[in-house]
Order: sequence, then structure tokens, then C-alpha cells
Amino acid sequence: MPVTTIMNISKNKPICLSRYYLSIIVLFNILFCNNLNAGEIPLSDSTKKQSNLTLIAFYQQGKVLSTNAFVRGNNLQHIPINSFHAISLQLSRQTTGEKLWEQLYDFPRYGVGIYSARFIHFSEIGKPVAIYGMIDIPLFRWKNF
Repeated sequence: MPVTTIMNISKNKPICLSRYYLSIIVLFNILFCNNLNAGEIPLSDSTKKQSNLTLIAFYQQGKVLSTNAFVRGNNLQHIPINSFHAISLQLSRQTTGEKLWEQLYDFPRYGVGIYSARFIHFSEIGKPVAIYGMIDIPLFRWKNF
């Protein structure tokens, strides 16, 4: 499996990303994002029922805040934990206004997701996985947005 190395500017340490995982995320976003092909629908097909489900993949790379001695390097390997990588998949549904609450909350989007993070010391910390619910309620809607 080929690995891409990106330099972490803050510590000048290489961060290895698998091209396999990045290509899967890009592929999911291209295949399952309904907004990419919305302009190609002819006018005669505009009355067809569109799918309300959306699958979205996210990738995160970030820093860990040094909040305690374990994270600062007081662990078995005596190496500070300063970065993490995470991936998240969300399956959401866009409401259509068929029910009153959907209209009252300005057509929100809701769904479920799964999140997985990876740290340098996964033997000590573990591999956290979370299942979560999400709701996206628009606070402001303008005429053109």
C-alpha cells in the first residue's frame, strides 16, 4: 500500500497518510454527492422524486492539546502525543416539509454517523470509535443562499 508523506509544519515531523483511505473518501464524495450532477437533469425530468439520503465522508488531521502529563510524554514510550487522524461517515436525510415540524424548523437535515480516530500511541490509548446522531437546522435563510 503506497503511503504519502506530508510534513507537519509545527514540528517538522512527517505524517503518513495512506493513499488508499484518501481515495476511498474522494470516491464516496463523488459517487454519493447528489449536488454534483444536479445541473445535468433535463427540465422534463425535474418532476422526478430526488433521493433525500446523502452519504458524506470526512477526514480530519489535527493537533492534541497538552492538557495532562500523559499527553506531554509521561507514558510508556516517553513520546508526546501531539497529533491525530480521524475519519467519519455520515448518512443524512433532507426533510421535504411533509410534516409540520419540518416546516417550522426550516427544512432541517438529520441523520447518523460513525467516527473513528487514530493516535500515535494506540496501544495505550486505544482506537476510539463513536456512533452519533446529527441534525442540521438552518438558522438563517436568505433569498439567494
